[in-house]
Amino acid sequence: MKKQNKKKVLFVLFMLILAVGYYLFKISSDVSGVAEVGQIDVIFTKIGKITEVDSSGATAEILNDGKRIVINAPNLKSGSAVVKIPVTLKNNGYFPVKLDSILEYGNPSDSSVEVEYTGIGVSDKELASGETKEFFINIYSKNVNMMQTVNFGFEFKYVQSYLES
Repeated sequence: MKKQNKKKVLFVLFMLILAVGYYLFKISSDVSGVAEVGQIDVIFTKIGKITEVDSSGATAEILNDGKRIVINAPNLKSGSAVVKIPVTLKNNGYFPVKLDSILEYGNPSDSSVEVEYTGIGVSDKELASGETKEFFINIYSKNVNMMQTVNFGFEFKYVQSYLES
């Protein structure tokens, strides 16, 4: 009888160890979330009609890679000069993205000119795959005493947007 009880106890213990091992394996192998592989591909597609107040001759050009824009505002005439440039961008990638940062090149470091980016394209809102959005580049002159020239470039850095679960 003792031998039979010993076998039963060993069998129950074996089954218990097997059940705990399966449970631990199942927990560690569950995948939560979605993994997508692809390249972030957000490009500038169009420069709209440039609006100028107390300024003339402003231009904006999308470079060949579609990822950078060069702006020239040669005649900011007063402290009230404003140049407003509408820009359209598109997410050609396979997954949604969000704006991470804006890199400017050659923008004056003094406080006589302010560059501002506004609109949905530069917000923290998600840009879905294939989606197109517009934003504005606003250049303000703060120097009342002299005519100014502003020449700079910029690019946007996007990161994959993860779905909240």
